[in-house]
Amino acid sequence: MDTQRLILLVIFSFSLLMLWEAWEREQRPKPQPPAPTAQQGVPAPAPGKPAAPAAQPSTAVPGVDAAKGEIVRVSTDLVVAEIDTLGATLKRVELLRYKDSRDLSKNLVLLGPQHQYEAQSGFAGEGGLNHCLLWRAEPGERAFVPGRDEVSVMLVASAKDGLEVRKTYTFKRNSYVVDVALEVRNPGAAPAAAYAYFQLTHDGKPETNTNTVAETFGAQSFIGFAVYTDERKFEKIHLSDLDKGKADYVKQATSGWLAFVQHYFVSAWLSPQGLPRDYVAEKRPDGIYAARVMVPVSVAPGASAAVQVPLYAGPQEQRRLQAAAPGLDLVVDYGWLAIIAWPLF
Repeated sequence: MDTQRLILLVIFSFSLLMLWEAWEREQRPKPQPPAPTAQQGVPAPAPGKPAAPAAQPSTAVPGVDAAKGEIVRVSTDLVVAEIDTLGATLKRVELLRYKDSRDLSKNLVLLGPQHQYEAQSGFAGEGGLNHCLLWRAEPGERAFVPGRDEVSVMLVASAKDGLEVRKTYTFKRNSYVVDVALEVRNPGAAPAAAYAYFQLTHDGKPETNTNTVAETFGAQSFIGFAVYTDERKFEKIHLSDLDKGKADYVKQATSGWLAFVQHYFVSAWLSPQGLPRDYVAEKRPDGIYAARVMVPVSVAPGASAAVQVPLYAGPQEQRRLQAAAPGLDLVVDYGWLAIIAWPLF
């Protein structure tokens, strides 16, 4: 009898929690119809030795260029994104269907300057084709046009050693996935090798409006990085472990993704299956947390090479997460209630 009462108590408590969560989702953030439409350099320590090209590339990233970039603003049916030509970095992502719970007159900003939350990418090494270099945005559409369900922004840059690179962001209708492609051309007579990196940064500070009731039950309270691979599945990287330099997570793989997880929302670099990559997470000297996917790239003389790693930046909607990448729906953190929550959801 005592066991039955305990089971009923657990079910009743969980039901109350789910009702509270449902109410909060209705109140903050609340879905709404779409509205009309000088960064410090990050050191990139050498990763473990992957299936590397013939020549081992450098992984150093120089300091910030003193130049000032311009903002390229892109509007879709779900987001407004801002790309800074200084670094060709995705600096801001505004979600048009979610409101800021602190000010319901404003849309929720996922990536943005408040937490130094950015999606950076480029090539590590002395060549300087990184998120500290001043890029040039090519002319083109910045919103959907009739008959097309995607819009692309291309940025170009050149390194001192003659390498030329193009970075293309492609936004699609009804999608929080942004295709990010890097294409490097080697006009020289010698082969070139480098590491392409795709990085997320954050100051690690949680939002001040988290659900204290949910936190009491251990549900959806995690903020930090996460890695998923076929071999080791879902692994959280706690920021407190990065503070101590003791974070334990998979460093090398040919599968999976890297994410920054917070209450209700997530951003994740979705590396293609079978692509060798290194995962690196750290706390920088300036106090900002950074985690990146690093992919070795080799370019023959007179040839080009390309690597594409999509970025998911949006809400933790199960349907969208499952469609974006295997295992991405695991970022929805139910804490110790997962054994009950997963069968329900």
